[in-house]
Amino acid sequence: MTQARAANPGVEVRWQAGTLELPGPAGPLALRQCQPVSQPFCAQVVIAAAIGVPQRFYAAFAQWLAAHGYAVTTFDYRGHAESLHGPLRQARADLRDWAADCAAVAQHVRAQAPGLPVLWVGHSVGAQLPGMSAQPLPIDGMLCVASGSGYWRDNAPPTRRKVLLWWYGIAPLLTALHGCLPGRRWGLVGDLPAGVLWQWRQWCLHPNYGIGVVGELLRTAYAAHGLCCGALSAACLFDRRRRDDVLALDHLPGQLVPPLPVARGAPACRACAGRAHRAFRFFPCRDGGPAVAARPGGAGALARPCAGHDA
Repeated sequence: MTQARAANPGVEVRWQAGTLELPGPAGPLALRQCQPVSQPFCAQVVIAAAIGVPQRFYAAFAQWLAAHGYAVTTFDYRGHAESLHGPLRQARADLRDWAADCAAVAQHVRAQAPGLPVLWVGHSVGAQLPGMSAQPLPIDGMLCVASGSGYWRDNAPPTRRKVLLWWYGIAPLLTALHGCLPGRRWGLVGDLPAGVLWQWRQWCLHPNYGIGVVGELLRTAYAAHGLCCGALSAACLFDRRRRDDVLALDHLPGQLVPPLPVARGAPACRACAGRAHRAFRFFPCRDGGPAVAARPGGAGALARPCAGHDA
């Protein structure tokens, strides 16, 4: 299906829904692609979602990027949102499967326009999964948005108590009862396959997060990718006067990718009304840019209009 909309700064963009077939019984991944209608684009951008967040959440951000000259792809991981085929309790997926989904989408996007750069915008776990791939993803750079360690003790004290209740009470109880996490029904995180929830729980209860569970194999896989990463710290997006925010990003790059260059963003905050969690404020609620001002090394690098190439 193709749909055209006006997006800031007044550039017409086109949406197209599609699917990407995967090997095995998981069924196809649901994709959505947005690109400018009447002008060439200079690069392709893939937006990888946070855990439990459907791709439609990023639609306004995708339109804003398309209006600035990028071809943008969003997707839902297998067993989630539009990529769920059948009852949620029957979905067989874990974080390793979602990492394979990232690799499949990156290869698909690269094949669409081999001569253009492919840039990855990973929100939370969406910036962590690519490093779990057996082979480096065919991408040219990554922007990590609020993608710090999920270890529960890295939260400030008020949040730490809530997270402890979540991991030792609410999440395992609901998942054991339902055979999945029906989070949307309870207003918690989102709907997740049981395999994703249990693996995520293991990671978040270990001081070294994923590496503590998977081992050095994961650290080696991350280092092998050799990407130039831009890290948009959660601390830059949060209200510094509040101490119940999650400020765990500093723990992650040192654990996973010490040899790699990490360019940290220093964006100026712009509050986004209606966001329940500050880690989501980067992404706009409606048509318009992300909640940051363009600064060197930050998200503004993606916003530069670029002339160039026909797809």
